[in-house]
Amino acid sequence: MIDPKELRIGNLVIGNKHGTIHSVDGITKFKISVASHFFLPDEFAHIHITPELLERFGFEEKMSEIKYWRLGNTYPIYKDTNTGVWIFTYGNANVKLLYIHQLQNLYHALTGQELTVKELTAI
Repeated sequence: MIDPKELRIGNLVIGNKHGTIHSVDGITKFKISVASHFFLPDEFAHIHITPELLERFGFEEKMSEIKYWRLGNTYPIYKDTNTGVWIFTYGNANVKLLYIHQLQNLYHALTGQELTVKELTAI
């Protein structure tokens, strides 16, 4: 189950009908753009970050001592092989992430822009 307080408009979720959050009422329901109907949060789940999804967000795989992905010339992200947690690096800060909506929210907070994926239906 997803806590609606974690979500913002534009976040991706998956469930019986996966899609993009269209609105959040902040209590028990949110609306996805796929069907424009309200659904309960327990009908949806988080989408885990994967290399394939990072590529669809525009991150490119880079090789160094560790394998990581980078969006343009900034915003590197890599997977900690010991914990399975993704680490997003911004300046001197390392932010631990597991889910796509967390990455979308962090990117929006840092840049003021939306991080969107191509071809939502294939997630």
